[in-house]
Formats: sequence, structure tokens, C-alpha cells
Amino acid sequence: MIDSAMVGTIVMGIIVAASAFCVCFNCIRDRQSRDSIAKDDRDQLLAIAIADGALLLAIANADRAQLLAVAIADRAQLLTVANADRAQHLAVANAGHAQRLAASVADRGQRHADRVQHMLLLLAAMLPTDQRGRVIQFLSRELLPRQLRREDGEPSEAEQDASEEV
Repeated sequence: MIDSAMVGTIVMGIIVAASAFCVCFNCIRDRQSRDSIAKDDRDQLLAIAIADGALLLAIANADRAQLLAVAIADRAQLLTVANADRAQHLAVANAGHAQRLAASVADRGQRHADRVQHMLLLLAAMLPTDQRGRVIQFLSRELLPRQLRREDGEPSEAEQDASEEV
């Protein structure tokens, strides 16, 4: 027979089994809920990641475009500076060349004048004695004062006399 202790044990067993069933059902429901929440979280995180990626890509493209614009502007500025420097170096080189050329022409002119004077004096030395003195006097009066004037910058007395006679 069934005694009250057995009934109590059976009822307790049923209560424990029902509680275990509820706990298991709640666990299953919680797990499904957690899975659903996790799936929603994953979808939300994926959407956030896609949005962040798109934003980062847009920022990177904007940065790249800005860096490219800065690089182009820098290159144009450097090219302008390089062209200006080249033009300045060319102008300095041309001025130096012109100065050297002018000095060379002046030096050649002076050497030519010295040679002409030397040749005239040699020719004067070949003349007969009575003419030699007059020619040398003429050369010393006309050629030497001009050379002295070139060095001083002021006309000689012979040149002033010659300009008054003309």
C-alpha cells in the first residue's frame, strides 16, 4: 500500500521533476534568447563595422586626396623655385661670362695698342736720324698722353690742345 510518506515522496519527486523541467525549459529559452540576442548583436556589430569601414574609407580617400593636392602644390612650388634658381644661376653665369669677356676684350685691346705703339717706335727707329726725332716726338705727344688718360680718367694736355685745335 501506499503510505503518506510515499505519497509525499512521489509529490516531492513530481515537484522536483517539474522544477527541473522548468529550469531546463528556462535554460533552453534563455539559450535561444541569448542566441537571438547574440545574433542581433552580431548583425548590429556587423552593421557598425560596415559603417565604420565606409567612414574610414571615406576619411582615407579624403586624406589621400588632400595629401595628393598638397604633394602637387609642393611639386609646383618646388618647380617654380627650381626654375627661378636656374634662371638666377643662368643670369649670374651670363653676367660673369660677360664680365670676363669684357675684361678679355679690354686686355686684348690694350695688348694691341701696346703692339701698335711698339711697332711705331720700331718704325720710327728705322727712319733717318733727322726724321726720327720728329716722329718720336709726335708719338710721345699723341700716343703716350692717351694711355695716361686711360689710366687716370682725365684727358692729357696734348689731347686738350688737339681738341682746341680742331
